[in-house]
Amino acid sequence: MAWYNSGSWGGLKAEGDIKNILSQLCIAVNEREAASFTGWKTISTMTRSGSTVTVVTSAAHGYTTDDWVKIRGCDQTEYNGDWKITVSDTTTFTFTITGTPTTPTTGTRQVGKPYTLFVYDNDFTTKPKPTASDFSGLWLHSCTVNEKTLTSVTCGNSNVLVTHTAHGLLVSDYIRVEDIAETGYDGRRQVTAKTADTFTYGVPGNPDQVTAVGKYAKELAVSSITRSGSTATATSAGHGFSNGDSVFIDGVTETEYNGTFTIFNVTTDTFDYTVSGTPATPASGALKKCGKWVIPEAVEGQQDAVATATLADHRMETDWRVVISGANQTEYNGHFQITKTGSSTFTYPLPL
Repeated sequence: MAWYNSGSWGGLKAEGDIKNILSQLCIAVNEREAASFTGWKTISTMTRSGSTVTVVTSAAHGYTTDDWVKIRGCDQTEYNGDWKITVSDTTTFTFTITGTPTTPTTGTRQVGKPYTLFVYDNDFTTKPKPTASDFSGLWLHSCTVNEKTLTSVTCGNSNVLVTHTAHGLLVSDYIRVEDIAETGYDGRRQVTAKTADTFTYGVPGNPDQVTAVGKYAKELAVSSITRSGSTATATSAGHGFSNGDSVFIDGVTETEYNGTFTIFNVTTDTFDYTVSGTPATPASGALKKCGKWVIPEAVEGQQDAVATATLADHRMETDWRVVISGANQTEYNGHFQITKTGSSTFTYPLPL
């Protein structure tokens, strides 16, 4: 992870002597890092074919593609220096070289990764030793950079945006969601925000985008259910239903009363539906619920999915920008503006 403070030196660009100073500072930092570095690995063979150099280490190198490494100890000095690599396997990587130095190489050859990476352009490109020309036009607020290893990055709830004209829901209302094919959207959910014609609810993790709008129902309390023959009468104060509505019932101990039914004989506070069998009456159950199924106009999944990163004493502030890399789940990698949530945590939005 690399970060920079977007609030400093706003409006200034790196030009003239400033570019040289920035370059020399980056070089000085990394020369110091290399001088004290102790994690050098022994190179078994290093050969060149055309412009591609293939390096084989005596033990697993632990690198990943696009890492910057330093090679030293080659008798053929053209191979010594800083290289951006492509990993072939646990002991092999390649890099591109100019010229036609002698192959194979000889000498007490070693490779290591002793670097701090610096952002040097407005696309957040990084390298250990950017040159003065690399900094041309860079906004100076992008230059305060460091690299740290995150303890963890997790994704909490994602927000699902539902469009339904005059839905009538309130924040904190509970709804039931069904018939969305993608895993993670269905179930009992709570409204987290609303406008007159839209609302959001949270779902765990970062599920796939929805391909069908499904249906939802506002959850209402049922105070009683009685039965006469095959007709059940449910009482739910001010339910707002109409004859012919499709309504769910659940939470009843006598399971014959639970399910989805077409209702009739609707009054302000009661409605009837048909049940099978002869369940006990009145029905029991302390958490009896009902709700009318409706189909919204649109459902957009993964709205404002948020990742939480943990890094002890990170010393960053809200609105700083960071570069996250190295996560196997690539959605977590990229350039993000953060929100500080604690001295050791921050959040950032994930792409849809």
